[in-house]
Amino acid sequence: MNKKGRIKVKLQSGNEGWVEEKYTSYIPNNWQKLQLIDNYYFFMLPDLKMDLQKEEGKNIRIYRYRSIQYYISMGIILINDYKTRVKNRLDDVTREISIGKDKMLNWNKEFTFGNYKINYTITTMHHDGDISESFDFVKLDEMNLTKYYYVTVDYSPDASAEKKLMQRKILFSALQSLR
Repeated sequence: MNKKGRIKVKLQSGNEGWVEEKYTSYIPNNWQKLQLIDNYYFFMLPDLKMDLQKEEGKNIRIYRYRSIQYYISMGIILINDYKTRVKNRLDDVTREISIGKDKMLNWNKEFTFGNYKINYTITTMHHDGDISESFDFVKLDEMNLTKYYYVTVDYSPDASAEKKLMQRKILFSALQSLR
């Protein structure tokens, strides 16, 4: 990285250039690693104090990290399987669009990443009117179990572009723990 916060990149085509670090998934070495559930983790800005709230019950375990600026949570849910969760997310997205909400803020995409099936969802269906971006995920060999994980970030619709990029970087950093 250079002094102006840019990273040199090389495309598959062989072309090289510079990209501002904030537009990448690059996690600087000084970011702190915060533990989530079952050895999953995410990275957060250095020296940012976050409060941790845990909720544990028979069918759920949820960790919520909060600061004045950021919110991220992760849970393990033991009452539905992953396929049911993906269907429910798609129903949520469809419902939001049907009532006139922005299609750019209500969509989902399912993909495979290593040994995991992941459903990435962005939706305006949030009890506070916020936007939620989340990954629901499960190991491929556990897809038929009544168990899945999620990790999510929430932010205000009028949050700055910079804050939205940072929230997304934090969310995507959790993918590093999927091994």
